[in-house]
Amino acid sequence: MRLNSRRLLCPVAFFVLMVVGPTIAPAGDCAFLNRDPLSLRDGQLLYRPPGAREWSEFTSGLGQLANQTFDFAYVIQEKISQSRSGVAILKSGRLRSPSDPPEQPLELKRNTENADPAECVVPPSMSTKVSAKSYDDYHDRGLSVPDQSALDSFHYKYAGFRYNGARSYGSCKKTDSALRDARSRRSNRMQFSFDAAVVRGLSNTELESYFSLNRAVAATPGRFDNRRVEMQAYRVKAGLPSCLRFTLAIPPGAVFLRINDLEGLQRDERYYVRSDEVEWELAR
Repeated sequence: MRLNSRRLLCPVAFFVLMVVGPTIAPAGDCAFLNRDPLSLRDGQLLYRPPGAREWSEFTSGLGQLANQTFDFAYVIQEKISQSRSGVAILKSGRLRSPSDPPEQPLELKRNTENADPAECVVPPSMSTKVSAKSYDDYHDRGLSVPDQSALDSFHYKYAGFRYNGARSYGSCKKTDSALRDARSRRSNRMQFSFDAAVVRGLSNTELESYFSLNRAVAATPGRFDNRRVEMQAYRVKAGLPSCLRFTLAIPPGAVFLRINDLEGLQRDERYYVRSDEVEWELAR
């Protein structure tokens, strides 16, 4: 299912232009799927058990993957400019019941193998863990947290470029930028949230926290466990899909996968707006 979350970027004419060469190659291609690339669709999710040969399309109606480990592939296909680069966020976890023990540390992974090195310094891939409270307080409420150094190391500046013929527009952008979009009031940082209202820009929690008499007010008691967040850098070319490949060990319970593309766009009347967050139910 698709969640209605959008942002105004700006009309195409307002982007800064620069000359680029015609040899920009796609990265993270989908050849490993052994499928006709023209048969793949933007936003499609495929899966297979490790060791299996065939990939199958996944829909939430198939949510029977508990207690197993699966490989996944998420398809990104550019439809607007000739090529672009960006970062996608892969968020997974399970819903917890009130009787469950406190949530364990949240796993963070950064994959920059397919990052665009044209303008920005590309950091190496890495992984770390932070407390669930630190993660939520930072991404939902914009607070300084005990795990701040780990979160600062996790986030980085990426090349958010869109190429149109011999020209491009974009800049180095922070994955955790708190700058809100003009219309939707969303920011990159909010896209890391597990709160749908924050992702959609419908919550002013950062602003409320800033002016609160007690800026360390506790968040709503945790609703999740087994949370994992992976950032993957990518590059795509118009007409050719690019695939984000990742592996998930799926625990028992109501397990979900959500994906946010920080540079994905869709048309909204005269403007391009941020693509919707997408979600699948992996287990019930």
